[in-house]
Amino acid sequence: MNGRLQARLNMYLALCDFLKKNPEITAKIPGFTDFMADLDAAILLIQAQINEQNHNPAGKPVNSQTIKESVIDVTLENSEKIYAYGKVSNNTTLLTETKYTVSDLRKLTIPELINVSNDIYNHIDEHLEYVGPFFLNSNTQSAFKATINSLFVTIPGNLNANTQTKEYQFISNQGFEAAETAIENMDTVVKIIRTTEPVFYNSYQNTRKVKEPISTSLSAQGIVTDVATGKPVIGAILTFRLQGTTDIVLQKESAAKGGFMIKSLDDGIYEVTIEKVGFKTKTIIVTVSWDELCNINVELEKIVQG
Repeated sequence: MNGRLQARLNMYLALCDFLKKNPEITAKIPGFTDFMADLDAAILLIQAQINEQNHNPAGKPVNSQTIKESVIDVTLENSEKIYAYGKVSNNTTLLTETKYTVSDLRKLTIPELINVSNDIYNHIDEHLEYVGPFFLNSNTQSAFKATINSLFVTIPGNLNANTQTKEYQFISNQGFEAAETAIENMDTVVKIIRTTEPVFYNSYQNTRKVKEPISTSLSAQGIVTDVATGKPVIGAILTFRLQGTTDIVLQKESAAKGGFMIKSLDDGIYEVTIEKVGFKTKTIIVTVSWDELCNINVELEKIVQG
């Protein structure tokens, strides 16, 4: 996760912590607790993605089919219950948007299934105070959301990988999009207590500010030298590609004294190929992070003429 996204997640967590410490005030604001629940759910999605990145950084395949089947079972069960409520209450929206068969769900891709499951979850949430007789409540909702999240984390985790489909990239960012929507909604309704609860309101505004990472003048720097003599190698070409991809992100040439500096490079794990006529080509792996200067010092070996 890059530094800017991490800064946004830090803000979400701090805001949740602040709001949960002031339940007597948040309860006074219409719809606010629902928006807080939306933010909590969004954070769960983001943390699930981070967990997958940490435990499966190379995008190692996981057995998602078994998990998909369990999500289909739970989604089908919940859709049948909310559809039944829609039938009894003559709610045409529910009757139109919550009727699925197991065959319908099995035809969906994983991202499509996640979207449908979340839609069912949201429909139930909108009518939660009325659907108790249909065996739907906050506990079944928590279990439903956890099941959906278990499928979400089977999606390959590298947000920067160009090999991902647009569909997977959309799901990967879904947590942040949902969090931003929840906070926009909270921003709208919190204004009604601006004059009656000025201390809370000002603290809310301060907490929801994103503390952007301090930008440094450089992302990476280094020097290319001859392994045998230690002398600088001028004119070596360094080619940066995100690990596991073929697209070139950046090319840099070593200057006088073999040095090079890179001012802007997104966070990520890169394969760097270093080439220079008369030297053996070398490939190394480097990690670029927003909060630390990346030092790349390379030694090249001359090609011995036979």
